[in-house]
Amino acid sequence: MNNIYVSDLICVNNNLDETKKFFRENSIKKIEFFIENQDIEHSKKLKNLLLNLDIESVSFHASYRYFRLTCADEKWDIMENDFKNSIEICKKYNGDFLVLHTNESLPDKIMDKTYLEKRIQKLVELGREREIKVAIENVGIGKNMLYNQDEYIDLIKKYNFYALIDIGHAIANNWNLNKIISELKENIIAYHFHNNDGIKDLHNSIYDGVANYNEILSLIVENTPNANIVLEYSAITPKEKLLETLIRLK
Repeated sequence: MNNIYVSDLICVNNNLDETKKFFRENSIKKIEFFIENQDIEHSKKLKNLLLNLDIESVSFHASYRYFRLTCADEKWDIMENDFKNSIEICKKYNGDFLVLHTNESLPDKIMDKTYLEKRIQKLVELGREREIKVAIENVGIGKNMLYNQDEYIDLIKKYNFYALIDIGHAIANNWNLNKIISELKENIIAYHFHNNDGIKDLHNSIYDGVANYNEILSLIVENTPNANIVLEYSAITPKEKLLETLIRLK
């Protein structure tokens, strides 16, 4: 397999010392870090981890708790500046890519997709100016989904964006993985790996859920052998399950 990262999401409920201990004791040196620029304590923890952990490869996930692509115009400057800060962090620490979270909730009035695409284009261009690969993630479950499968494929192809396919989100939305991976194989640079019950976004171990990851891995190796994999397990998933996954994927 190519680079296999571990998302720090699994340590979100741990303090700084506990988080450092987990990564150090298990020799995890390829990590994807969440950035939350508007959370001061989170930002302090992130900076300390970046300065003190022995890291071989790093990627970053831009804000999702405070970021809304669909926000009102009067709030967009805040969102854009937040993303700029994420770009600078990614640049400073030589991040391989930066994940753009397209949405987690929709406004009462659905915004025009063309208008949203202009916002995405602007953020991607800001990354390009700093030589940062911005990867567009498929986000949202059910009614919370901004782009359905076909719309997401069209978006990536239309602008030749980098894509990050979140397998767990795709499974919960009953997307056709063969279709999306085969059609976007030239654009996919990474995957988020986690599993669920086919309904909820649980971020379980890849061996705990309805998705057959043996089949998924074969599909990925066939179509995107150089794509990166990020194990994005929830904070309530036992860490032993993540360590087991790392061993089984080697």
